[in-house]
Amino acid sequence: MTLAAAGAGCAHTINYFDPAGPKYESAPAPPADPAACADPARVLTVATFNIEYAKEIDRALDAIRSDPALRAADVLLLQEMDRPGVERIAAALSMNYVFFPSGVHPRTHRDFGTAILTHWSLEDERKIVLPHKGWGSNLLRAVTAARVVCGAQRVEVMSVHLPSPVGANYDERVDQIDTILASARAIEGPLVVGGDFNAGWVASYFEKAGFTWLNKHLGGTASVLWMTKRLDYMFVRGMRPAENGAPAGISDNKGASDHKPLWVRLQFER
Repeated sequence: MTLAAAGAGCAHTINYFDPAGPKYESAPAPPADPAACADPARVLTVATFNIEYAKEIDRALDAIRSDPALRAADVLLLQEMDRPGVERIAAALSMNYVFFPSGVHPRTHRDFGTAILTHWSLEDERKIVLPHKGWGSNLLRAVTAARVVCGAQRVEVMSVHLPSPVGANYDERVDQIDTILASARAIEGPLVVGGDFNAGWVASYFEKAGFTWLNKHLGGTASVLWMTKRLDYMFVRGMRPAENGAPAGISDNKGASDHKPLWVRLQFER
């Protein structure tokens, strides 16, 4: 593990530069029934939820349990998490998880990062360290990536959280997106990239790279001052929106965060 304290302006910021960790994982839940994944028409539900500083875990669980789409999620992508928050949600929902904090946030003095939770098995868990420290926080960001496996079905997923809208300029954010897309190009098969990108213009980069923007026709997901902004996204490659029922939606956050959960329903390509 490689740690680096930030500059004097953010004396309590610690960045984890090592792509190997720290890494936290647990697999208390038995893998999903492989027979349930054998049908190629089976719907896979993936949700992303930025739980602001992992403060309101009970409310976040209420939001997940009270919404049918979230309750049915096979995969949860979480942002702004610390280890206790990830562990509580995973235990409450009987899900396996991997969590890579990117550093210690200067506001909370706790680990801060992204996580993947699933009822499926997890393989090839990895951390993608992004370039450029955030303005104001001096905090690096990292993507949590993994392969989720159920029977013969395999889906690569990435949980993303880029700096705040004022935490990175346009060129820095493009560099971060390019780093994510470079990792995506090395992946064969279905891939879902979701999370909080903290910008309203990032979708075109993913569409040009061959991804489908699944919440393109939905509204805002995040409260910024008095406005609602579309800052959370879900992009997919190698899968298609579900044919039956709503392919995507935004759910009530039950007061858990300044972001709302975003979910998509997918099917494997024939």
